[in-house]
Amino acid sequence: MLPLGSPTGIICDGLGSVVALSKWNCGLSRGEVVERYAYDAFGGTRIRDAAGGELT
Repeated sequence: MLPLGSPTGIICDGLGSVVALSKWNCGLSRGEVVERYAYDAFGGTRIRDAAGGELT
């Protein structure tokens, strides 16, 4: 079992690349995106938090 608040969903694009991680919010009965991923043409990754701030 994952700790409370851990990411619980992996969201992929049409190529199978991970584009976001989400967690389930029981109080709101819906999922929330906690991280988003974007890739450049050379495979470089940009990771952003839920508010859009860059993590790497």
